[in-house]
Amino acid sequence: NKLQIEITFLGVDHLNLGLYDQQGKRITTLLIDEINGAGKKEYSFDFPYSDGVYYLNLHTNTGRQSVKIVK
Repeated sequence: NKLQIEITFLGVDHLNLGLYDQQGKRITTLLIDEINGAGKKEYSFDFPYSDGVYYLNLHTNTGRQSVKIVK
C-alpha cells in the first residue's frame, strides 16, 4: 500500500505529480515540489486505493510524462 518512485532531475525544476484512474479522471495531486538542482530524488506515498490500473502524471518545466501503475 505504498507507492515509491525515483526521479532524476537535470537541474532546477518544478514537479507536479497527479494520480489518475483508468478512465483519466484525476484522483488527487500527490505532490508539488521545487527542485533545487540536478540529481535523483526519491518519493514515497501512501497508496490506499483498490486494486486496478492507475496513471501517474509527472509534469515539470521540461515536459510531461505518464506512467502506468498496476496495483
